[in-house]
Amino acid sequence: MIRAVWFIGTAFAGLGGMFIAWDTQLDPFFGFTLILPVFCIVLIGGVGAFYGAVIGAVIVGVAENVGVDFNWAPVFGWFGLSGGGDISLPAAYKPAVAYLAVVVLLLLRPSGLARRELI
Repeated sequence: MIRAVWFIGTAFAGLGGMFIAWDTQLDPFFGFTLILPVFCIVLIGGVGAFYGAVIGAVIVGVAENVGVDFNWAPVFGWFGLSGGGDISLPAAYKPAVAYLAVVVLLLLRPSGLARRELI
């Protein structure tokens, strides 16, 4: 049964990769752009915790999009650093927002959100 589950899961992962490569451009660094945010999601959620990974994915997705769309001028104004106007991050900085979320969470809770004790 375990072997069948691994086979079916691997087949669906390969099929999904084939469809993504078909929809987008395939290059040698294709998985690199996907694996780093997934690594951040696992660290935030907690290694080995399924529900933690789901919560981590929601947190990373919201943090990336809000962090890029947010107007940071009022926040800089609190510290006297803003010259006024609109200060926002370019879309290329989305991975940096995910890494910042990982750093903040690891400082507050090093084992992740859904802590799972290893035997």
